[in-house]
Amino acid sequence: MNEWLPTLSLALGSAWTSGINLYATVSVLGLLQKFGATKLPGGLDALDNWWIIGVAGVLYLIEFFADKIPYVDSVWDVIHTFIRVRLWVHRFSLIVLLLENERSKRNSLLLEQL
Repeated sequence: MNEWLPTLSLALGSAWTSGINLYATVSVLGLLQKFGATKLPGGLDALDNWWIIGVAGVLYLIEFFADKIPYVDSVWDVIHTFIRVRLWVHRFSLIVLLLENERSKRNSLLLEQL
């Protein structure tokens, strides 16, 4: 099996779920890493910090209740319009970096075999 396939699968899957709810995705990925259910690639292993998990959990709860209050929901959506665009750029660059890292590992292994 290709080494880059699990990395790409995790990156694309987490990008899709974070489009549904970013804070829940960060919390779940952090908890999965913290309890050893998965090994996150690259710099994503920083998500297992209790502060990051806690802040993401609190922001998830705020977002959950903010969606129920009409004017608060509108303000929340306006603020997150700008946040989500930046996060998509960061997610895309992270996917590219992870794939480049996997490719460079593969190339170095090939060079070692020569």
